[in-house]
Amino acid sequence: MFFRRPHYGESLKINFQTRLLWLLSRTAWLRYALFGLSPKNVICCKKVMVIKMIKNIVFDMGNVLVKWVPETFMKDYSEPEKELFRKEIYYSENWLRLDRGELSEEELTQLVCSRLPEQYHTDAKKLIKWYDMSSQIDGMEQLVIRLKNKGYKIYLLSNTSKMFYKIKRRFPVLEHFDGTFISADYGILKPDKQIFRLFCDKFSVIPSECVFIDDTPVNIKSATEEGFAGIVFNGNAEELEIELNKILR
Repeated sequence: MFFRRPHYGESLKINFQTRLLWLLSRTAWLRYALFGLSPKNVICCKKVMVIKMIKNIVFDMGNVLVKWVPETFMKDYSEPEKELFRKEIYYSENWLRLDRGELSEEELTQLVCSRLPEQYHTDAKKLIKWYDMSSQIDGMEQLVIRLKNKGYKIYLLSNTSKMFYKIKRRFPVLEHFDGTFISADYGILKPDKQIFRLFCDKFSVIPSECVFIDDTPVNIKSATEEGFAGIVFNGNAEELEIELNKILR
């Protein structure tokens, strides 16, 4: 194959373009001077400049908006009893089936009671209705309201059962959302990456315009691999707002 060597004028043009791209990719003040873009809002590589704009804030529910602490729900039981309830209820395959929408709460209750001594049936029924023992996480409703007032779309993406639709009025924070995506409606659970694709399809949003907040690092890992920004929530609403501001500015 024949390659033509560029003449002197072409060489100067190529060198100028190369140096300009190099400067644009590395010099924050020059980007700002030429384009009026704050360096905080721009991600640069050698030849491409991408403006990062978050429009959608996506929350998990359990341990982000609403307390989900099985150990607290079981605080009045002995350690052997707790271990029994962990195995048969909260950390069982049937609980995962509940969150995938394969079982109703009533069906789960029947299955659990069939495996437990009769003396524990009443306890099991109470523990399955975890939402009766839960409450909102301090400061989260106020944060959601502030974010909505700033113009962000607020979404829920949660591994939870279809009982969500009956219980959400118990937690006022859930009334402020622009859309909800419940695992039981789609038969898929985080951290499966497909759940994030389905979420984007449902709400017609772009992953790079979303930040996802979850208390489980593996879920955040899946979200970021699909193009979301991600924050692992540690239970403190004030600290979460600080981390959000670093991304949203």
